[in-house]
Amino acid sequence: MIYSPSIRMRIAAALTLASFFISVFHIGSEIRTANAQKTRQKKNTINVPLHIKNSNSVPRNNAIVSSGIPLPEANHITRTKKLRIVDDTGKIIPAQFQVLSRWNGGPQNKHNPIQWVLVDFQVKSLPANGEKIFRLQTAPGNHVPHNQIHIQKTADHFTINTGVAQFVLNRKQFTLFQQVKIDSDDDGTLDTELLNPDTGGAILTMNGKTYTTRNGDMQTMKFEHRGPLHSVLLVKGWHENSAGEKALAYTTRFHFYANSPAVTVQYAAWNDGKIVNEGGQPDIKEFGSPNTAIFSGITLNTQLQTHNSPSYTIGGTADERWNGTLYNEAVLYQDSSGGPKWSHTPDNVNNTFRGFTATANDTTMHDSCANDADSANCRAVGWIDLSSSAGGLAVGVRDFWQNYPKGLRVNTNGTVQVELFPEEYNANFELRVGEQKTHTISYYFHAPDISSEQIQQQMIGANSPLQAWAPANWYLNKAAVFHHAVAYNKKKFSAFEGYNNAAISYKDANLFLLEDGIPNTGWTYGDRPESYGWRNYGDRIAEDETSGDGYPVFTNMQYDHTWFYILQTIRTLGSGNSRSDDWWNLAAPAALLQGDINIIHSRCTGKTATAMGSCMDSSTPIPIGWAMGGRLTNQWHSWSSEHIHRHALIDSWAGGLHGQLYYYYLTGDGFVKDAWKEYARNSAWRMENTPCNQDITTDCDPGYASMNPHAAQDNEWGRGGAYMLEILTDAWNATGKQRYLDSAQAVVAALNPDGTWFTAPDFTLNSNAEGTGRTVSPWAVAMVTKSLGYYLDSYKDHFGTIDTNAQHDLIEYAHVLSNFWQLGEDQPTQYRIYENGAYTPVESDPLDVAMADGLIWALDYDDGTLDRVRIAKVAEAAFNAGSHPWGSYAENTYMTTKTHVMMGINGWRYMKYALNK
Repeated sequence: MIYSPSIRMRIAAALTLASFFISVFHIGSEIRTANAQKTRQKKNTINVPLHIKNSNSVPRNNAIVSSGIPLPEANHITRTKKLRIVDDTGKIIPAQFQVLSRWNGGPQNKHNPIQWVLVDFQVKSLPANGEKIFRLQTAPGNHVPHNQIHIQKTADHFTINTGVAQFVLNRKQFTLFQQVKIDSDDDGTLDTELLNPDTGGAILTMNGKTYTTRNGDMQTMKFEHRGPLHSVLLVKGWHENSAGEKALAYTTRFHFYANSPAVTVQYAAWNDGKIVNEGGQPDIKEFGSPNTAIFSGITLNTQLQTHNSPSYTIGGTADERWNGTLYNEAVLYQDSSGGPKWSHTPDNVNNTFRGFTATANDTTMHDSCANDADSANCRAVGWIDLSSSAGGLAVGVRDFWQNYPKGLRVNTNGTVQVELFPEEYNANFELRVGEQKTHTISYYFHAPDISSEQIQQQMIGANSPLQAWAPANWYLNKAAVFHHAVAYNKKKFSAFEGYNNAAISYKDANLFLLEDGIPNTGWTYGDRPESYGWRNYGDRIAEDETSGDGYPVFTNMQYDHTWFYILQTIRTLGSGNSRSDDWWNLAAPAALLQGDINIIHSRCTGKTATAMGSCMDSSTPIPIGWAMGGRLTNQWHSWSSEHIHRHALIDSWAGGLHGQLYYYYLTGDGFVKDAWKEYARNSAWRMENTPCNQDITTDCDPGYASMNPHAAQDNEWGRGGAYMLEILTDAWNATGKQRYLDSAQAVVAALNPDGTWFTAPDFTLNSNAEGTGRTVSPWAVAMVTKSLGYYLDSYKDHFGTIDTNAQHDLIEYAHVLSNFWQLGEDQPTQYRIYENGAYTPVESDPLDVAMADGLIWALDYDDGTLDRVRIAKVAEAAFNAGSHPWGSYAENTYMTTKTHVMMGINGWRYMKYALNK
């Protein structure tokens, strides 16, 4: 077809215009795509400050930071390659990242967003009592160190090169370090051998026999984690004598760091003996029980190749050290806590003197303390050094004096001894079946020209590992990993926060001062012991358990003290003073104690009944399978009496593992991880094998936590089920394993309140009646509602739907709590309600704040049947009443350990509601 020129011009113009609009469309599309990409990038951007504080009076140089930091689910960060650390000048520094958990799935679910990541990096310099801010960012360019860790494996050895030192470990015999090489002459080659090989290892003395790790079989020697900056070697085995007899098992973790000649060694001695069945009960509770290990000492040995005139340095308190030429031996020995209660009876009858002694060449540099001495002068930081012309080795034990007795010894023959359980102590040591004790030791190999001041700085720093902290808002709101917890708010919640403050800051008594026996307010008690010593350190005293009629007992972290301390640590970050530091100083030793002494460690935890036979002196393992990984509650640590407080209870109602799990998230500590996993496996096993809840006449105590509300009796129903559901929900969240979800849902089914006497339509309260029949407690119901709420949140996060069975239970129990509470009354609730409706009104209880939490969770999952106005009023009244317990304490007053914990682990769901309404 032929067009005229004018038509051809009009067609060309039209085509040009169309081309223009098409171009504009494409440009607009590209702009929209670019903007969308920018939006996604902005959404995925993280730039969180990490605060690091040196709380010591010595500077820190090239110090390692290893801290867990949470990441928001919304950022959907699935790979650590997108993360980096920058210093206070914005410079990218070498860093290492390890995934600890993921949102709605286990760490192995690589498509799920990272929830907690362990961050390792090095702080080149940090002044005494100084602070620095680093930043965790999402951006390319993460650096690895020039001198990163290199590992070689042969049939006989592991060789670990950190860039400034080379460590050789024997894979056939456990000798600690087979050899260590450093560059002592600055020629750039690691060629100076410091050790006499085949001389090291652990020595256990028991019943006059000597057992060593050199003789013992090694069960495991593998790298648990391999990173460019921080690698962890796991070793497991037994101490054996020359006749091939095994004694205690051991578990050791070596922490190697890039560009560092120092190694952190965690050494755990563990009684993995068989449990004896005593009529269906494990006979492991009292001191001296069957298969208890009683021993006189455990020492870690290393031997330097010494040359002429070796020298020593002894570190006493933080401000003192002694050094000189060594002619025979130098010894640091801590016999007691050094506090005013160092000889308190019946706890410390075996302590010989107050404090510590330091001697060298038969000369005393520091003698035992007089009774009027300042405690600070009686407590050694705990380190010692042996040096020669080739190089030297300094060793120190973390929390040396707190874990008394302890000893450190060096000799002219090059022997360096870490006496974890010193033979010179005036008594033997005891580990019952399932108990273990872990110590953390720093080995610092150095060149000969290092000054004693530099060694002191290194060893004091090793005793106080640096922790990186994000702002409170990051944990609580941005990442939202502490559920519904809110930041410290004295203005809005004056009474609640005042009592929490009093737990650590009340001048006359608090959780710290009680260790030295200073009286508290409230009830009157007998003389208190200290919470120090290798078996007690980290624990607290539940004084109200005795009502003043008996000797104070230790809590064994009942009610999950560790979670209380960690929760307050996070809530008070940036709130001023030293609140957060004080809470953390309680949390760390509590978590370590809970993972060691309080849990019955067994090789058979969670296994089949048949397999459990290998861990039992019993032909019928099922009745006591619940002890495998169970928890010993409220052990009276220092008295071998048949009247150990609640000694028969190895049960779930002792508390959850929230604290253990979150301490692992914040530190990456492998021993704490082992402990909570063992407790979780035990909890799942109980639900899979329990005879409870199938027959309401079955007496499941103390082996199983009775969760059948139809059989509620004697005030204990509810607590076990609540903690069990929390434990299993935690385990499911942490691992993503179906086993834990199935077990959690079994708990939900067991807690079904339908048809119970206290949910019956005709059930009424009668304060004038005399109580008869079964009983239930409002505080126990409150604990159940809290755990149901937590489980429902987790289920909804995982699946986007609601578990209607758990929702039903929560709503029904909310009806119950709402009816139990007497609005407008001075005595609004009751400790125990009987089947016939009888009750005695009582004043407010600290667990009333848990009731407030459960009721708010019920509002979250209301199915339309709740009286929302009344529920909200009862929740508010319960929180306010619980924040003024018993009406007998003034605000900001220290109460008791138990009371503070019960209050402090609750209330946060209500506070979130109160701030948002």
